[in-house]
Amino acid sequence: MRWGLGMLAILLVLFGAVPIGILTMATVVVAPAVAEQIRLDPCTAYTADTAATLAAPTGQFALPKWGTPRY
Repeated sequence: MRWGLGMLAILLVLFGAVPIGILTMATVVVAPAVAEQIRLDPCTAYTADTAATLAAPTGQFALPKWGTPRY
């Protein structure tokens, strides 16, 4: 019985605390680095694909005229 509780404790630490610790350390290390990069050059946060996606479409659709139903 005692070895079963010991194994359970080891498994809980292995599958619970270790992944949470890894995620926490990755967040602590990566987040400040990304924030500093964006602070130095804000345009590097957006790639060419992202900039094209965020750009407003030009002439692709028109607003309906006043008084017409909107579907």
